[in-house]
Amino acid sequence: METPSERQNASRPPEVRTILDESVKERIRRNREAALKKLAERKRKKDTIDLTEGPDDAKRPRVQETEPILQTPQAEWTADQLCDACGKGGEIDEEYRSAFKVQVCNSCRYGNPEYEVISKGTAQTEFLLPPSTLHVLRYLEKQNPRHSGFSNMKLYLRAQVREKAMARWGSEEAIEAERRRREREKFERSRQKATRILKGARKR
Repeated sequence: METPSERQNASRPPEVRTILDESVKERIRRNREAALKKLAERKRKKDTIDLTEGPDDAKRPRVQETEPILQTPQAEWTADQLCDACGKGGEIDEEYRSAFKVQVCNSCRYGNPEYEVISKGTAQTEFLLPPSTLHVLRYLEKQNPRHSGFSNMKLYLRAQVREKAMARWGSEEAIEAERRRREREKFERSRQKATRILKGARKR
């Protein structure tokens, strides 16, 4: 029976699995060679005879004894330890894993813009997604910074919001075109409202 890690690794595209496997194997090979090189160097030093002067000024051999220190090669990472963003193995952010069902390392969480969290308002204005679409997305709840008595904020993962926006609009260009259209409509409504108010003021 396949383990969850094996099923998850199998779900990755073949080319991604190949790249990850090769990079991990190469890193393990380099670490192993470095460890063997250090071991050989320490063994050579141990066998070296250092001639030092004794109390009677006679030369006597002294063997340098050092304990060999072995560097343990890096263990091969399992599928659930690989970052979805950078592909490297390491400590995965458990908060993101639980909330968004993604595997992201701390470096990518705080350093990759696609893995930052955004508010509901930003998701609606930047990606033009309606509340009904946001309702089906995963979110992370945080206390409202403006007032502790307000409802908790729902924060969405930018990468997942973008994915939904691409499915709805098709491209970044289409989103920008729709945003400009809405801005023109908003401006026109404001202009018409101002015209009506001005006409009403003149009749008085």
